[in-house]
Amino acid sequence: MAESSFLLDRAAGCYLAAGERAEAARCYHASGSYLRAAVLYSELGLHREAADAYAAADMADFAIWHLAHHVGDIAKARALKAAGPPRTVVAQLRWRLALARCDVAEQRADFGPLRVLADACAYLEKPGGVPDHYVEQWAVTVATCMGREDQVALLYAAGVRSGRVDAADRWASWSRKVLQCELVLPARGSASAYSAGR
Repeated sequence: MAESSFLLDRAAGCYLAAGERAEAARCYHASGSYLRAAVLYSELGLHREAADAYAAADMADFAIWHLAHHVGDIAKARALKAAGPPRTVVAQLRWRLALARCDVAEQRADFGPLRVLADACAYLEKPGGVPDHYVEQWAVTVATCMGREDQVALLYAAGVRSGRVDAADRWASWSRKVLQCELVLPARGSASAYSAGR
């Protein structure tokens, strides 16, 4: 088994060198290198395959997200919930965001997703540590799919307050694109509230 995994990983490397990324992902998946396969599948837009690889890698949060957001297979995404929440706090938050994306797709009440978005804001507002960029990205996506620009602004503001890298730029870019207005932020450390000016 170990020898066949080694050979499959080598074959994947050859496929990558030849520009055959889908074949490389298939080899990685067959060898048990599930995370490598999942990343490649995701980059190729093969989200169902990415979800299968993430599930095999015991990364249910990513598997649920791909199925719910990219594939639209809510039933299969919810079936992965049975595996239970991940162990780490940030993975649990991603898992809850993925399930909130399921709720939004099924047009369930906003209460559950709003509670998860509030927890994402609290996470994003904590300074220090290595930030998980998926939390912001997925939370913004959930809020956007809900049509809640107010929640998107709160998420970006939380990142700015904690000093996350490029958070102000992402917020300003979103403001120009979605609200068609320039974002006016007070100087760091100012007591002024964050606001969007026209």
